Amino acid sequence: MVKLTARAWALKQRAAELWDFRDRWAARRAWLRWYERAIRSRLEPVKKAARLVTERLNGILNAAITGMTNAKVEGINSAVQWVKATTCQCQNHLLDQARSYIMTGTYHGANPLEVGPYSTAPGHWP
Repeated sequence: MVKLTARAWALKQRAAELWDFRDRWAARRAWLRWYERAIRSRLEPVKKAARLVTERLNGILNAAITGMTNAKVEGINSAVQWVKATTCQCQNHLLDQARSYIMTGTYHGANPLEVGPYSTAPGHWP
């Protein structure tokens, strides 16, 4: 019994260390090595957890590498929803994008203040 508990504890400790990787491919290799050890452990609850990890490995890798948690994502989503609610259903999507950028600090694509024929960037006056 002690041997089984020690084996389960060792696998748990190895899994906890896997969250420190920042390189996607190194993390993937490490998780798959952990999976192999867990499947060979002859501990049914650990084997069940290992199968679940492999089913959701891409999401786990994304969370480990980016450091994004559900709480952070929900916080960003809440800020974006607030910005959308306070724009009074404006048709000016550029303004909406700028407000989202200011509130959350994240914007994927070009800087919203430097897009379009009437850019506010220096040297881009109409």
